[in-house]
Amino acid sequence: MSSHPLAGRRIAIVHYGEGSVLDEGYRKIRLGLLSAALTKAGVEITRLIPTYNQFRQNQRSLDSTGHVGDEGRMILIPTRAFASTRSKDRALSLGDFNRGAEAFFRTESDFDAIIVGFPPPRLISSIRKALGDSVPIVADVRDLWPDAMVPTSRLDPVTRPLANAAGKALAYELRRASAVVAMSETMLKRAPSNAKRHEAIPIGLVGEPLVDDAEWPAPAAPFSAVFVGSLSQLFDLGSMLEGWVRFVDTRKGCQPEPTLTVIGDGEQRELVDQLTKGQSTITTTGWLLSSEVPSFLAQADVGIAPPRTGQGTTLSNKIYEYMAEGLFILNSLEPDEAAVLDKLGLGARCDSTAAAWAESFSAAERETARLRSERGQRVATAFTEFGWARVEAQWTKVLCEVMNLS
Repeated sequence: MSSHPLAGRRIAIVHYGEGSVLDEGYRKIRLGLLSAALTKAGVEITRLIPTYNQFRQNQRSLDSTGHVGDEGRMILIPTRAFASTRSKDRALSLGDFNRGAEAFFRTESDFDAIIVGFPPPRLISSIRKALGDSVPIVADVRDLWPDAMVPTSRLDPVTRPLANAAGKALAYELRRASAVVAMSETMLKRAPSNAKRHEAIPIGLVGEPLVDDAEWPAPAAPFSAVFVGSLSQLFDLGSMLEGWVRFVDTRKGCQPEPTLTVIGDGEQRELVDQLTKGQSTITTTGWLLSSEVPSFLAQADVGIAPPRTGQGTTLSNKIYEYMAEGLFILNSLEPDEAAVLDKLGLGARCDSTAAAWAESFSAAERETARLRSERGQRVATAFTEFGWARVEAQWTKVLCEVMNLS
């Protein structure tokens, strides 16, 4: 068997916004999956992560820096805590990470390539200050910052263009990267036209298609939906929940009653509590460990992805979790991204309004039997189109190109 084309190379991966092997209940996503796959292939991986864990809201111990595991070597960068993603402390924490990354690369520079998550802004520039242009950098566009911090759909017509302009101006830093990839075509377009755009690389699915359907809903079970994610302002949870209540009201007297489970916590928790109070068909769980979530997904028919207008620019990791369990995905993604799911028979789009959500829930319930009968096929389709082998091949191609190995 021939060796992996990147075997023996040293690659650093720098990103602040994912969990890590040091965290309780950790599940690998985008760069964790890549780190593990490349480490297994014989690549020497070094991952730079912040000490502050924004998901668990605690500080990782600096004593863990240097930890070596199946994702390579972990280097922790001291960063301050922040209570809100839109706060001065969050900006200061990102600055801590940028400066810490620069300091690390001033002391350790013998890498063949570096993968840098974008945002935060200035991170690429900080690394270039330490290394110059000697090491190729692949920028991975993760969201449309700062649009994601201040949803432009909620701004007045005067302010909205300013926010978009700020995001585009910050994205000009991507010209300093040797290659730019992104989680979707929409995000890839954030890079300036004179940046070295390569391709959209999805998050991807790991493992194999599920074959054990023992935990899927029984034929006579009521229609069930689930939302998993942060209760942040990126999601129009108000319209979605109001739509569910309307949907339930239109079928009063019909049994059995459908169920909706909301998993997560965040700044919209008070709104969610208000809208779900007294609603017997809705259950809220708060935060759960990642390892606890799959059992809830297995028992549902539909997974809900309700980004606000302008924010659904990629298939998120939660959508891939829905895919892996064969859920039909009701979503308010942007049209281009929603079309990917629609074309593959994996989901259906609705506008981000209560009326549209109510109709979408009604339509899905009417199709419950069909959705359940096609669940296995949806799993197989998802793994064919987004399986990790395909995603890893895309990453390998880009990395080989920037290192002039191809």
